[in-house]
Amino acid sequence: MNLHRLDLNLLKSLDVLLAERNVTRAASRLNLSQPALSSQLKQLRALFGDPLLLPGSRGMIPTSRALALQDTLREHLSQLLALVAEQQNFDPATAELAFRIVASDAIHRVVAPELLRRLQAAAPRCRLALLQHNLATLSEQMSAGEIDLALLTPAALPDRLKTRILYEETFLCLLRKDHPAAGQPLDLEGFCALEHLIVSPAGGGFWGAVDDALAALGRRRRASCSRPN
Repeated sequence: MNLHRLDLNLLKSLDVLLAERNVTRAASRLNLSQPALSSQLKQLRALFGDPLLLPGSRGMIPTSRALALQDTLREHLSQLLALVAEQQNFDPATAELAFRIVASDAIHRVVAPELLRRLQAAAPRCRLALLQHNLATLSEQMSAGEIDLALLTPAALPDRLKTRILYEETFLCLLRKDHPAAGQPLDLEGFCALEHLIVSPAGGGFWGAVDDALAALGRRRRASCSRPN
């Protein structure tokens, strides 16, 4: 193999393709067009002498060769990223980077304004990319260096990620202005008796951190509606 002709971006694309097993989603993560990624997949097949990913009824199906490559490929890509990072002296005053942070809309609203203010003061040439999170691919994206920071509740974070608590917050219960329960103290029994709307970041869910806390108390509420944010 002629290493001078090897484009390392192809290996990054292969890592994302194996994680997503869908050309459209992988192209979106890589900020490539679908035809461009399809062209890269063609080059990868020629490079490895293997189809790597085959069409299936629910996306792409990796070959046995591709499955054998997946963990080793991710490990080597992580080592390359670490090697480059070690050689870079970071000077915030002159750095020109885009930091990619995933969080829910609510957390972005709390954290982003002050974070952006401090970033503009200390690193005026840097930018923030505030992204919605996808729990199904979060670990892979962070391992591949596609995401720099995830701001999420502890229950939503995969076990394999290193975490620390940044701040604690309390919950509020919102009711419409003319709701019968508005304007008076709301105890646990009254709270559980109400119909609830729940925020489900993945969409379609009817269970969250509040429900975990209620279950620990032997209680349950009814979420009659959910929305993603």
